[in-house]
Amino acid sequence: MEIRFKNKRFAGVLNDYNKSIASFGKAVGKTVHLRLQQMRAINNLNEMNITPGIRCHPLKGKKTGEYGITLTGNYRLIIKPDYEVIPRKKDGGIDLTKIEKVLVLNVEDYHG
Repeated sequence: MEIRFKNKRFAGVLNDYNKSIASFGKAVGKTVHLRLQQMRAINNLNEMNITPGIRCHPLKGKKTGEYGITLTGNYRLIIKPDYEVIPRKKDGGIDLTKIEKVLVLNVEDYHG
């Protein structure tokens, strides 16, 4: 899967193991780094959901169109499909099997 980041600084933090840990703590930083490796090894977003131990789910409300990938506890890696026109299924839902490019937006706990 092709991964882009919201900006160069954010990419630098997430792509550097030590900077990830310094920014997010050991548990979250380590898992961020692992999830990015896993994402680079798959072909499409649908494969995230069939990888054991990973939950990739669509978000609602202000974050509609974005996805949360579980890191630890309440922390999520926030991504969105990186397309001008998002591939859709006949029923109008997003076709995750065709999402091969994502934009990483944030690492956050949006639960409260």
